[in-house]
Amino acid sequence: MEFNTLKDNPYTTAHERKINNVTQSLVNNLKSMLETNKFEQQTLNNSIAQLEVKINNLPKTQRELIGIERKFNLNDELYTFLLTKRSEMQISKASNIPVNQILEVARLDMASQVSPKSRNIFISCLTYGIAIPSCLVFLLLYFNDKITENQDVENHIQYPILGHILHSRHTEQFVVLEKPKSLITESFRSVRSNYSFLPQPRQVCLITSTNVGEGKSFTTLNLAAIFALNNNKVLVLSFDLRKPKIHEYLLTENPPHGLSSFLAGKGPLEEYIQPTNLENLHVVLAGQVPPNPTELISGEKTKELFKQARQLYDYIFVDSPPAGRVSDALMLSSMADVTLLMIRHNVTRLPVLKYVASEFARKHINNVNILVNDIKVTNNAYGYGYGYGYGYGYGYGYESKPKKQRHNILQVLKKT
Repeated sequence: MEFNTLKDNPYTTAHERKINNVTQSLVNNLKSMLETNKFEQQTLNNSIAQLEVKINNLPKTQRELIGIERKFNLNDELYTFLLTKRSEMQISKASNIPVNQILEVARLDMASQVSPKSRNIFISCLTYGIAIPSCLVFLLLYFNDKITENQDVENHIQYPILGHILHSRHTEQFVVLEKPKSLITESFRSVRSNYSFLPQPRQVCLITSTNVGEGKSFTTLNLAAIFALNNNKVLVLSFDLRKPKIHEYLLTENPPHGLSSFLAGKGPLEEYIQPTNLENLHVVLAGQVPPNPTELISGEKTKELFKQARQLYDYIFVDSPPAGRVSDALMLSSMADVTLLMIRHNVTRLPVLKYVASEFARKHINNVNILVNDIKVTNNAYGYGYGYGYGYGYGYGYESKPKKQRHNILQVLKKT
């Protein structure tokens, strides 16, 4: 309006006056209401103060009564609420009419067990008790690649089995001398007898194995001793220059100068030949371990050694390193007349044996025979109960009944 009219317009002045009057009237009303509220608040505060004074003036027992009445009223309301809910639940329960009907009351004297069924449980346990062990045994047999019977050798190896050496229950290492009437000594005699039927020449016998721990050195020394007991002049050559063992079985120290020294050109052969407790048995111990055993064995001194030994002794037994580990045995086999490949019952693995046999065939090593070691004896009638399918049926025993042997499950199954 100020933009459309002049400042001194009477119409504008009248409207401004009305606005000012209304504004002043509103302000006066608000002030009046504020004063009234303040007065009422003051009145209420005075009333509260008077009531507090009255309450404080009440006796103590009356105040306690008021508190008890307050709690009683609260509990009474709660009790009434719970009674109402219980009545509602009873009405709801009474309205649910069951759809079933009892035709006959159950009788304990006519009751029988419905579940669990004992017969089914027994059949299931019996079935699983047979099936699971059978599967485990089958898997053990299927994945077992150890030599456990003659067929494992005959079906995969072209070389014949010369004989079997029994498991030694004695602590003596030179068992053919310490226990001449034992079963293991008799097994060495059997090997000696079988050896005599091999084609000539058989003067030099090399004994090797597929791996360590198969009884190679033990068999070499005792087999040489069993030949010496038959009035043969025998020499044992400890050609396992890396890990010699012959001196341990003879209960002596490995000398600093031995076979390795002779192969290195240090002195004549007679200087290194040593006697043993057996008159016809001599040994040449390995001596100091050389840094180059393969080079020493492949030298001309090895051929000279065998040439001299053939002239001095009836039989020469060579203890060589395992053929499955190093090539020394293959080189020595070419200089020997007979090679005996040692395998240990339930220890030697068939893949390793097949590999060693293939190496002998590839090198054209002739007159190779298998000798099985560590056969367990199960009776005192000199019958070999080791699962090989036959036994020596002598009607006498050389020694008392051996202690009962513990067999693993594979051996028991093989026997059955």
